[in-house]
Amino acid sequence: MAAPEKQILTRLKTIEGHVRGVQRMIETDAYCIDLIKQIQAIQRALDKVNAMILETYLRDEVTNVLRQSEQPRREGIIAEVLTVYHALPGDVIELPTNPPGPERISRRMAWLGQTADQVHAIRQLLETDTYPMTLIHHVQTVQRMLKAFESRVLADHLDGCVTTAIRSDQPAERERVVSELLQVFTTGSKLI
Repeated sequence: MAAPEKQILTRLKTIEGHVRGVQRMIETDAYCIDLIKQIQAIQRALDKVNAMILETYLRDEVTNVLRQSEQPRREGIIAEVLTVYHALPGDVIELPTNPPGPERISRRMAWLGQTADQVHAIRQLLETDTYPMTLIHHVQTVQRMLKAFESRVLADHLDGCVTTAIRSDQPAERERVVSELLQVFTTGSKLI
């Protein structure tokens, strides 16, 4: 296995551990903003994995095809690379509305379990020398899953904690939740 692949595997193992850590945070009823920050960190880590895979792919496969292949194959590889940056409209995976209480926790845990399994599957694909574009698309699926999960947590947070704080008679509490939301929205992850 080449050095970049080992680095990618190491990163994917770390990401998988972080997803499991978010599961533990849910079990301990962690604050929603803390969950969102962790999900955003996972998104940034996945962005780096995507960049590493893409860099290797561009340096090897794409460079060789562009140098040596006929026009149709060159056009095909260019179109393939462009798909990395053009997600289809409505391509975000929707999470169902979560009911309050234990069922919400159960659904969140199941969703994160599927996400961690997807990251593990990417690691296995990498170990089998899978085509880089396939790997990138799998990473993007995980990113969409996390983005959907982040959106659901944020919606629940807005409906619960933020609404309660804004309705309170405590200006400091209102300011705190607004500041937190601004931080989430200004440091949010970018969906590829």
